[in-house]
Amino acid sequence: MNNRYEIKIPLNNKDFLSYKNWLITLKGLFQTYDDRWVENIYYDNFQLSCALDNLAGIANRSKFRLRWYVKNKSQSNCFIEIKKREGRIGTKEVISTNKQVDLIDIKNVFSVTSPYLVKHFQNKKIPNPIIAQKILPTLQVKYERSYFLYENLVRVTFDKPPIFKSLINEESEKKDWFADSLSVLEIKFDPKHLDLAKKLIHAMPFVPKRHSKYLRGLYCCNQAVYF
Repeated sequence: MNNRYEIKIPLNNKDFLSYKNWLITLKGLFQTYDDRWVENIYYDNFQLSCALDNLAGIANRSKFRLRWYVKNKSQSNCFIEIKKREGRIGTKEVISTNKQVDLIDIKNVFSVTSPYLVKHFQNKKIPNPIIAQKILPTLQVKYERSYFLYENLVRVTFDKPPIFKSLINEESEKKDWFADSLSVLEIKFDPKHLDLAKKLIHAMPFVPKRHSKYLRGLYCCNQAVYF
């Protein structure tokens, strides 16, 4: 797990032309991967504590999700991700399942008996929120992502507006998908590259803001209030 900053810039439709112009004129930026779809399932407890901590701006908080990728109709295996934030610094622990999503027991990914967690944490302590609370799937999210690197040190990603589906209470197959109107530009970097990242951010025609796809998704699915 590496420490990193994550700076987010939500963009609406009227910002898209400015984004494209900035992308074309920025020196030192190049695309690292072909575009692909990112699919996530977010997990939380019955009280939606992860969402509430984020909304309240709690400095030390966690996020739990299952992630996989789709490109040209080819689907990757799934990865379990445990994200932690302490102040402005974040870490991400990634656990490979070696299975595609259709072969995974979605409801029990973050249970204390999950075979993936038991194997991964066999010599370490399972994070307290997983032990103390029942963590269940709450939201499914899909979006197309572009990948870039600035000066070979700072990661830049651009996510087109996502679609969301609530997994709370009712059977997920019966639920509708809801579309968001915001794209998201993200700047991710090691703390030792802070000065370079500041140079990039100051040259942008945009202003970084707090943003969470998880909170936006709950809001779009009428599961939470989010401003």
